[in-house]
Order: sequence, then structure tokens, then C-alpha cells
Amino acid sequence: MVFYLPLHSGKVVELCDDDDDLADPQFHWYVHSDNFVCCVIGRAPHKKMLVLHRIIYERTPGHTRLLQRQQVEHIDKNPFNCQRKNLRLRRKHFKKPPGSLFRNNTSGYPGVSRYGCQFRAFIRDIRERGGKNIYLGTYPLGEMAAAAYQEAKERKARGEKIRDR
Repeated sequence: MVFYLPLHSGKVVELCDDDDDLADPQFHWYVHSDNFVCCVIGRAPHKKMLVLHRIIYERTPGHTRLLQRQQVEHIDKNPFNCQRKNLRLRRKHFKKPPGSLFRNNTSGYPGVSRYGCQFRAFIRDIRERGGKNIYLGTYPLGEMAAAAYQEAKERKARGEKIRDR
């Protein structure tokens, strides 16, 4: 049986019926800015933030208390479905998913940064230069800088040397 926990924002969270005590009025559950359900207990300076899916995962029979660095993820990627069968321990934590851009990338292209009104292309060469960036040039358009980066990446994959411009 599924139990629904109403939040102050009007949204609803799915729980198992074993976790009915989490609906106690002393807990004021809300949606955090990182899109997970949490509540704050205690008063300053001893405040503590409780994250709902971590609490439920720790209450599952056979699981021990989580370490600070361990993360629990939702299998269906829905942060409001906190049923035990939908939670699992995350095996590895990637700071950046493979193939995606870093958060501070403003150009929208890998290996390309803005330089005033122009774009600079760089590629990192670990073997030859000990992890230093190799400057590929400055271009008026981001697409041109991205093409230069892609060409250098392909040349690097073939084993060719890449020179500074």
C-alpha cells in the first residue's frame, strides 16, 4: 500500500505505509532548491537538515547508516517517489556526466572559451606537455572554434602532434 505525504508547496510524495510516522506534524517537509524533499529540525546553532530519501533508505531492513559521502538515487529519477523499491545506493558519483559540459562553460562548446567578443579554442595534452593546455587559436564564431577543437581532438586520437598557434 502506498501512503502519500503532502508537502507545504502543495506537491505530494509517495511513501510506503511503513513510514507513516514521517507524516508527523513536527516535520515540516518542503522541496529544496536541488529538487529533493527535506525538513529542518532543531534551532540555531544546532539545526540539522533531514533528507527524506536518505531517511527511508536507512530504515530499509538490512541497510546501515549512510556515510556523508554516500548518495542515494531514485531509480525512476522522480524525486517525489520515495518508495523503498525506488531507492538505491549510487555506485559512483561523477562530477560531470560523460559527454556533457561543465557548469561554468559559457560558450556552449567543449574546449572553447569566450574571449571578449571572440572565442578561443584549447585542447589538453596529457602525454606530451604534462597536462598543459595547447592554444588552438582565436575565432570570431564559437562554431569555428568548436570545429578547430574537434579537428585537434581527431588528430590527437590518430597520434599526431598538436602545435600551439
